[in-house]
Amino acid sequence: MQTSASIMSEIRQTVLSLKNPLVPLDAVEQLSMATSALCDYLATGDFGEPSLSALCDALIASSQIGNIYRLPLAAVDSDGGVQSGYDSILGPAVIQSSLDAIKRRVEVYEGRSPSVHRDRLPALADLLCMFESRLLELATRLGPGLCDVLCSRLNRAIDTDERQIYIYHPSNAKALRSFATIQQHTACPFAKLATVWGAPPWNHDLDVEENARNIAPALRLFSNLQRWHVLDGFVVEIDQKSQFRTLSTLCTTFRGLLVSLNVLDDSSPNLFCDQVRSADWQFCFCNVRMFVTVFSPLYGPDSPRETYGHPSTFVFFQPGASFLEHKALRDDDLGSDRNRLSRIFNERFANIRKRFADVGKPYDCEIMRKPYQAPRYLKPLRLGDCEVKWWSE
Repeated sequence: MQTSASIMSEIRQTVLSLKNPLVPLDAVEQLSMATSALCDYLATGDFGEPSLSALCDALIASSQIGNIYRLPLAAVDSDGGVQSGYDSILGPAVIQSSLDAIKRRVEVYEGRSPSVHRDRLPALADLLCMFESRLLELATRLGPGLCDVLCSRLNRAIDTDERQIYIYHPSNAKALRSFATIQQHTACPFAKLATVWGAPPWNHDLDVEENARNIAPALRLFSNLQRWHVLDGFVVEIDQKSQFRTLSTLCTTFRGLLVSLNVLDDSSPNLFCDQVRSADWQFCFCNVRMFVTVFSPLYGPDSPRETYGHPSTFVFFQPGASFLEHKALRDDDLGSDRNRLSRIFNERFANIRKRFADVGKPYDCEIMRKPYQAPRYLKPLRLGDCEVKWWSE
């Protein structure tokens, strides 16, 4: 007999394998339908195969929502609860209440409801774990047959996925598959596990400004999410070679993209009217300060910015909170004084630079020693060359 932990592991592995995952609101709708059916069965005392099917569908939909937001879901223990512990009160009203809380949180994440302070509502990961633990405990009361039904419902999910039409969402952007080449090969120790969203496909029939208009809603959604759940980055794939044929062309494209995005952002108007080459300047979108990194096939194999054979150029936006909360500092360091935080931050990034140097891709020390961030966004093609003033016309 499968344990609750093995059941959720099987579900999550299947969900991860889906090639055309549902977008958030569709996943919530699927979760609502399955949960409503389950509650109807519970209310009438029908504890047969149909109720198990509805329960399994609800677990699959819940797992899809967790995967969309790359949530760190708590491990389910072998007895049916989550390790953090939740009450075991069951029944249609309790299950419906859990569902309603999930729906409200996803609507906030997707910008469909007014923004709420991050402390006002439980984290979505906690809500999903609570929901799943209650369903798993309920499954033990519905009698045998769960494993057979689960296998059938997972196969159904796979078959449905194969017929599913791809619908773009930043969490399933095709750019993520391309950018995975860099994530897997880079010397950065954090890249492989980074949680990344992506922009819609670059439209070759539009200019840079118009492409920025297409990208802005997704970047806004990504930035909005940082209030409650920090993702590590947002990637734009530019697969139109004419936009980066030379370093000069790449500078024009990159400058045009950032300037156009800033024009569409009311929170930081006229960002480029300030002195870009200054210690305080950083790109900002929707009140989220971001470090921006350009990877391009223009860079050779001795550069940290190479694309490892991939023909596209990538613009990677990394929120400042990602450096602090998930990567450069451990959780137990976050409460330390600022001087200690700064020292630890510098030590760990020195370690990253050493890793690159050890594989023959040294950082440019002259650029790194200066207190300016902007020149680090788009680096010169060769080590030791002058900084690239991409922000200048």
